[in-house]
Amino acid sequence: METLFIRSSSMTGRLTKDEIKGFLKEMSQKYGIDYNTFLAVATCESGLNYTAIGDNRTSFGVFQIHLPAHPNVSEEEALDPYFNIEWSAEKFKKDPTIWTCYAIINL
Repeated sequence: METLFIRSSSMTGRLTKDEIKGFLKEMSQKYGIDYNTFLAVATCESGLNYTAIGDNRTSFGVFQIHLPAHPNVSEEEALDPYFNIEWSAEKFKKDPTIWTCYAIINL
């Protein structure tokens, strides 16, 4: 596995939605996935809010990584927008259907 971007959220300060979109684009290009679909899933999952917490505090970040299903990811990592987006891009390349929003936008 390639080294993922890991940057502490405290180091990044507040990211704008345009900055989030820029990193989504960068990762979609790196992993060879469709940017518009990747963006649509992220928007559906969290509204591009990298501090989003859902599913009774079990899903975190831009792509709402569901920690019970991914015990190798920590809450801190899931809330790091760079880690969250790159981890999700790697998974998305293999199987985008693990996101409920993928099914919703592809009806």
